Amino acid sequence: MELTDQEHVERRRDGDPDDFRLLVHRYQGPLFAFLAGRLRDRTLAEEAVTSVGCDTCSKT
Repeated sequence: MELTDQEHVERRRDGDPDDFRLLVHRYQGPLFAFLAGRLRDRTLAEEAVTSVGCDTCSKT
């Protein structure tokens, strides 16, 4: 049975780095596609996705 996103976040908070990696892998593509479409600039979209990932990691 696959864990929910919330369960992965809770496991990450408990110290499991693999859960954060799984969430990043799951959502980085869709987030990049959304931002690239909105920003109309692939480089800015890549920077934004990286920034979101770094900010999220530091807050978990």
